Amino acid sequence: MIGKLASGGCTAALVATALAGSRLAAQAPVPVHQEPRHRLVGEVGPIRVLDVRIPPGDTTLFHVHDAAIMYVPIAASPTDAQSLGGQWGGVQPQDAPRFRPGVVDSDTLYAVQPVTHRVTNVGGRLFRLIAVTRTGPGAPAGRAEGGAELPGELEGSSSWFRQSRLILPGGARTAWYTSSLPLVLVQPGAGRASVERAAAGARNLLDGPGSWSYLPAGQRYRLRNAGATATALILIQVR
Repeated sequence: MIGKLASGGCTAALVATALAGSRLAAQAPVPVHQEPRHRLVGEVGPIRVLDVRIPPGDTTLFHVHDAAIMYVPIAASPTDAQSLGGQWGGVQPQDAPRFRPGVVDSDTLYAVQPVTHRVTNVGGRLFRLIAVTRTGPGAPAGRAEGGAELPGELEGSSSWFRQSRLILPGGARTAWYTSSLPLVLVQPGAGRASVERAAAGARNLLDGPGSWSYLPAGQRYRLRNAGATATALILIQVR
């Protein structure tokens, strides 16, 4: 009887393993911008803006990262990842999240070494970030743009992106700027800010965490805090 139970247990384990393997094989990896939790909210040429939201306990599909990416975290929760054909990393609910709200991160290695994985939210809160991707090779070595055209404090620069952080006091506004490159602005936290364009007096309102705006290269603009308290803006030039 013991031998039969052991044999049955082994058989069940083999069947479970085979089923798990077939499920993985059945789910063909998708491009990151086609993965349902990586919602594509903007696309201009090689630039894509994704609003990534993973609820607690939810897991993405296997998806492919093959472009340089910049992350602006909005809401933090610990997440674990599993590469295709690999194991989960073992992140636990009590572990500190990799991303922290407002702390910008990037991964340009994806552009030269694509990665296929899936991500699960092991925490008890929503995981959310705004991601900006840029397909193709980066700018040629030695190419540089003047810092005067990007307001705020420069925090990062690569062959694909230049990124600054601007803190606007309540009611304040910047001088007029003209970016020589496409520009994505993201509001990581609370507040209300407007992006004013010189052309036809157009204006976009950023009104809370995760709000974003896109400006094409050559657009003349200025930024204004429409609220009474200071607010932060993340500016990402895409090379």
